[in-house]
Amino acid sequence: MEKLKHLYFSGQLSVGAVVTPEKELSKRLSRVLRLRTGDTVALFNGKHGLFEAELLNDKATELNINSIIKPQMAMPQVTLMVCLVKKDAMDRIFRQATEFGVTHIQPLVSDYTVVDKLNEERITALIIEASEQCERMSVPELLPIRPLRETVSQCGQNVFWC
Repeated sequence: MEKLKHLYFSGQLSVGAVVTPEKELSKRLSRVLRLRTGDTVALFNGKHGLFEAELLNDKATELNINSIIKPQMAMPQVTLMVCLVKKDAMDRIFRQATEFGVTHIQPLVSDYTVVDKLNEERITALIIEASEQCERMSVPELLPIRPLRETVSQCGQNVFWC
């Protein structure tokens, strides 16, 4: 059996359902991956598990959810709190945090942080791509930027400094 490409789908997933992927996902399936009617992929949304889905047409505008490959498992909640750094280094941190299984990413701003904003749409796409590539069944949640001092003073849990 060939390995299925893991792809993130933001909607509801259940066996027997016919789903309509977002325009970008349809384009990716039909134009980038060049899949055709009858080809299958693995879809996950971080809530319901990993499902096998079959393309119902060449434009990938409808997918039939054939079966569940793996049910969603509960993951330990791990939050990475990281001060913002320049783009390339920050991208690497987001990718690796996703690969390591972090469930939440908390961007922080300190007294010495040069960068003070993020392109959330681009970072979310990067995190989704990293989740697909490492074949995890969830996508880390990107939290809003907060000040370091305020965030650390409110932590009642274990905090590991690196």
